[in-house]
Amino acid sequence: MGMLFIGTTLGPMLGSLVIHFTHSNISVFYMSAAIHFIFGILTCFVVPDSLLPIQKAISRRRHSEKSLSGRRTGLVPLLKRMFGFLTPLALLAPIRVSDPAHPHKPAARDWSSCSSPCRTA
Repeated sequence: MGMLFIGTTLGPMLGSLVIHFTHSNISVFYMSAAIHFIFGILTCFVVPDSLLPIQKAISRRRHSEKSLSGRRTGLVPLLKRMFGFLTPLALLAPIRVSDPAHPHKPAARDWSSCSSPCRTA
């Protein structure tokens, strides 16, 4: 549990020391960018991959077969692929509810599902 809060303890302290010695507020951001760059390089080249080479080849083959078989062209499929990460938000969209007493009346939207996640949080 102590390692969890060491960043919130040491981060501001190191930042204030850097500002004190450099007399510049922007130097903290340069230091942060350098540390993140080093972290990215170490992640790419030092951290081992969790898959075996044969598992990688099988996964690549399956992915290429799946993407080639279902690939459609046009603007709408492109937009669906670009914004596909937003599909879980469809849970908050209102559902259409028809009134059985009035069959000729168009279905109304029930917005109660939109506010229910806010009430539980």
